Parts: sequence; C-alpha cells; structure tokens
Amino acid sequence: MAKYRKPTQDLSATAKRTLEQTGEENFEQTVEQAIEETIEETIEETIEQTIEQPIEQIERTVEQMLGAVDNYFNFLQKTISSYPSGGTDLGEKLKSYAQQNIAATHEFVHKLSRAGDFYDIARIQTEFMQAQMSAFGEQAKTLGEASNKAVTDAMKPRTPFNPSS
Repeated sequence: MAKYRKPTQDLSATAKRTLEQTGEENFEQTVEQAIEETIEETIEETIEQTIEQPIEQIERTVEQMLGAVDNYFNFLQKTISSYPSGGTDLGEKLKSYAQQNIAATHEFVHKLSRAGDFYDIARIQTEFMQAQMSAFGEQAKTLGEASNKAVTDAMKPRTPFNPSS
C-alpha cells in the first residue's frame, strides 16, 4: 500500500523542478503548473488506494473462506475414511462412493470460487450436475448389485461343517 505524501512536499519539489526547467521569469505559471501536477498526482494516488484496499480485503476474505471449506472437506474425508465398513463389499462400496462424492463436491466449490461471471457459474453448475447424475446412476446400479449379492449370500443355507457356504 502506497504511503500518502504531504502535498506541500510534492508542491515544493515540483515547483523547484519546474523552475529549473523554465527559469524564474515564469514564476506564477510555474507555481500554477506545480499545483496542478500535485493535485493530479494526489487524486490519482487516492483513487488507486481507494480501489486497491477493498479488493485486497475481498481477496483475503475469499482465501480464508476457501481455507475453511478445505478444512471442512478434509474433515469429512477423514471421517468417512475412519468409519468402519463392516468388512462387506456393500459397506466398502458405500464408503468409497461417499468419498468420491465428497471429493467431487469439493472440486465443484473450488471451480465456483474461480467463476468469472454468471455464465461461468451456470456452466460449472450444469457440468457438475451432469457428472453427479451419471455417477449416481452408476453407483445405484453397483450398490443394487452388491445388496442383491449380500441378500442372496445371507439366504444360503448354512451347514454345521461349512458355515460360510
């Protein structure tokens, strides 16, 4: 962030520089020119600072928000990873799909944060929804097959000599 300069310092430096260039016979004109240059520079600096400060604050806030989002999704991933699946194929698939869906949603949030305009947001949203609908369809099919297998295995008669058959 640029420091504010005192207009009198700028004015005297500009006036000296202009006097050296033009000579003392144009003193009034030199002072007027120095005042105008100083005012223009001060206004430009003030406008730049007025614009830059809020933008920098917004950028810091977005970075903090994305850090919090990352922490949340990392927590979810660790929670799902540590959850016992029961040692079954169905449990492992459920756990795996939950992790995949969380990762896809995390990526979606990051893409949204980088969207430039409404059209980018609409495109990102549409792509995400299409990908998720496709993934959910495949997951439902696989989970249905795994649950049918689990039910079929559970319904098989058990013999005293071979409990796993």
